[in-house]
Order: sequence, then structure tokens, then C-alpha cells
Amino acid sequence: LVILGDALNMRHPLTGGGMTVAFNDVLVFRDLLSPEKVPDFADTDRVLKQLKSFHWKRKNGSSVINILAMALYALFSANDENLRVLQRGCFHYFDMGMYSEPMGLLGGLIKKPFVLFYHFFTVAFLSLWVLLREAPLYQLPWSLIRCVMVFWTACVVIFPYMLIEAFC
Repeated sequence: LVILGDALNMRHPLTGGGMTVAFNDVLVFRDLLSPEKVPDFADTDRVLKQLKSFHWKRKNGSSVINILAMALYALFSANDENLRVLQRGCFHYFDMGMYSEPMGLLGGLIKKPFVLFYHFFTVAFLSLWVLLREAPLYQLPWSLIRCVMVFWTACVVIFPYMLIEAFC
């Protein structure tokens, strides 16, 4: 019995990442159990040795998708004004044509957490810029305070998921 994709590690369905992770899992299994590494499935010790590394080998493919799914869910289920500011920043980001790498992250083609981190905080800083740009000048002190609160919200959204994925 082999458990793959969402059956092994669930994520929010917003991004459709379960199937992407399942396909990635199949590729990892294919490589781990290739005839070069396991010439005979009757050799249980060799099969088990290969399967022990499955969790950590699949981690690159699944962790970025997990983090992205949960962060996007938090963002698009925006239940407070700070999240709505980040949401507007995300839409501005895509309007600027910045979508090829984020789509690569969603599609499991880019498996580097740093790329996700980079894009997430680029969106966060763009959100702050949009917030400042839209506010009248006399509200600048309040807008700067709001920027700190929005940035804090961005950190609260992404860091717990990054820590969970890094250590679990």
C-alpha cells in the first residue's frame, strides 16, 4: 500500500496542489524503486531502505506547495483589513505581469522555498507601497503605522507555515 499526495499530507484545496504533489510523489517513488536501486522487490531490506528516505525526498516538492496553499488561503479568505491590503498588493503584483515564477511554484516546477519567500515578501512590500500611495498625505503617520501592522500580518501568515514545513 502506498499513500501519496493529499492522502499522505493534506493541504488546502485552493491551489489544487494535492494532485501536483501526488505526481511528484510518483516520480520520487519511481526514482527510489528504480531497477538500478532495487533490482528485486523480494529484497525487502533494500526496498525498506529506499522507502525510508521517501519523506525527505518528497519534502522539496510538497513543502512549497503546502506553504503556498495555506498562505493564499489566509490571504484570500481575508477577514481583516491588513489581509485585504495584502490581497490588493497580490492583485497589483499579478497586474504587473509578475506571475511566471508564482505559477511555477503552484505547478510544482519550482521547488525552492526561497523563491516562495522572495515572491511573498515582494507582494508584501508592494502592498505597503500601494497602501502609502493611496493614502492622503495628511494621513502619512497613520499610514506608516498601518504599514507596520500589515507587514506584521504578512509575517504571521507565512512564518508559521515555513517553520512547520521546515521541521516536520
